[in-house]
Amino acid sequence: MSLVQKQIDSGLVREVSVYYRDLLDGPWFGINENAEFNPASMMKVPVMIAWLKRAEKDPHVLKRSYTHDGKEDMNALQDIPTHHTITPGRPYTVEELLHYMMNYSDNNATTLLYRGLSATELNAVLDGMDVDNKVADDSNSISVHGYSGFFRILYNASYLSREMSENALALLSLQDFPQGIAAGVPEGTRIAAKFGEFARERSGGEKQLHEFGIVYHPTRPYILGIMTRGKDLTNQQKVLGAISRLVYTEVDSNAARNGMR
Repeated sequence: MSLVQKQIDSGLVREVSVYYRDLLDGPWFGINENAEFNPASMMKVPVMIAWLKRAEKDPHVLKRSYTHDGKEDMNALQDIPTHHTITPGRPYTVEELLHYMMNYSDNNATTLLYRGLSATELNAVLDGMDVDNKVADDSNSISVHGYSGFFRILYNASYLSREMSENALALLSLQDFPQGIAAGVPEGTRIAAKFGEFARERSGGEKQLHEFGIVYHPTRPYILGIMTRGKDLTNQQKVLGAISRLVYTEVDSNAARNGMR
């Protein structure tokens, strides 16, 4: 894809990986798809899946409550601020916490949900969804191709039940991040997606910004994943939107040529 190289040559980003898969008949392509990045907030997806897997056996777990003590604000670590966060001292059900985690990428809600799971449950999600997540020190490492398993298997309902898979995709459809993939598709197009950002240094250092999701084109739904490294999150957001726009335009044009629009 020449657009990717143009974004790199222009200095907007240093590195880009792209993954695309047609969800009807399965053809896919990748650009630099095996390069490894820190998935950051995109690892909230397996936390959500682990809770929904538990809820398959006991739906009442979604009504269990947890309370954030307010001693540490995990959202302070983010460069892209959350618009809403849970209130310290107030109990929230797991159902509510899942909403805050996926809709607003609230790290405080995520921390409560993560602590409520066992390592066995989280590892079962990664193993069951065929996702190769590498852990070293305090960091995760994953490729855009490796991460694709989450969305492909959710769409096919081959790990969670159909009901819980639809619940997961509905939660992912709540994401409040219009600067990325959503910026490249027609207004009103449904997207089930999750973005993530990572930086070891808050200013001046390298930043990673990624987004992965399902775009529900009217006749040709597809998975699109984009991972980037650069120095400026605003520029990286523009790259996400530009790649999304190009992919949607190509999908739509092919659908029209084949009489499927």
